[in-house]
Amino acid sequence: MLGIDGGELSEELRAGAEEVMSQGVRELAGIEVVTAADLRAVLQLGQLQQLMGCGDERCVVQAGELLSVQQLVTGTVRVTEDAYVISVRRVDLVNRRGLGQQTVTTAKEPAALLDGVRRAVPPLFGVVGRIVLWDQPTDAEVFVNGRLIGRTPVEPVVVKDAGRQEVSVLGPGLIPWSERIDLAPGGETRLRVRADSITALEAEAVARRRLGVGLTAGGGALALLAGGLYYLAYDNDRRLDNLDLRTTPQSKLDAITGRTLGLVVSAVAAALLGLGTGGTGAYLLVDNPAAARLQAHGLAAP
Repeated sequence: MLGIDGGELSEELRAGAEEVMSQGVRELAGIEVVTAADLRAVLQLGQLQQLMGCGDERCVVQAGELLSVQQLVTGTVRVTEDAYVISVRRVDLVNRRGLGQQTVTTAKEPAALLDGVRRAVPPLFGVVGRIVLWDQPTDAEVFVNGRLIGRTPVEPVVVKDAGRQEVSVLGPGLIPWSERIDLAPGGETRLRVRADSITALEAEAVARRRLGVGLTAGGGALALLAGGLYYLAYDNDRRLDNLDLRTTPQSKLDAITGRTLGLVVSAVAAALLGLGTGGTGAYLLVDNPAAARLQAHGLAAP
């Protein structure tokens, strides 16, 4: 890799773009890459300037002979008033022919420049993009469009076929998982693998059901408590009917009234708490995602 020729770029930004380009080549092609930083470490300044100034095919071939490499990847960045115009090309030095060139125009921002370089490299190697799988289960098989990629954990999958991609993960004791995606050219798609363990789903379904039953029962108990408190309040209030209000001390009347009011407030609070607790329990019993996933795949929920 001869690096990126971008005279108007800062040294830091140019080095970052070169690193993105070399990383893309290394990951997509799976070959040994001699980077621009490597060249700077071993070549004299004059030689390096001569190589970086290569603009035609003859010069590029001569550069390849000097470096004893089979292919070269070069890049240029042209800075306009409001954009970066990125051009990268790949040359086969053995057969002395170009293998492709890509041009990408981005906004005039450092992050956009790096993203543009990242998108420009894959088409040079006939690659559409990459699929990165995360949260992978243990010892499962990964398929892309029906082709076995390997057993988990797998590295990012390089996709060379354009169009819709179907990613599947199968394994013993797992719920089969698959997803269809459309890869953006030169892009990277991250997918979370939802091949859940059947044993884990069964345990989750049982735990949710038990919690739902417990909360529903608790709500019922609170409802009974509310009824009991309300009865005590009613019975306490009836005591006033059996008293002679003209001779009964006011302090006693106040005590009976205060007790009645306290029992009513407690009954209302118990009723509301019971309603919330019982309602939550009923919701957990009705809505059980783990059980639903098991049933959707023809498995009986415990």
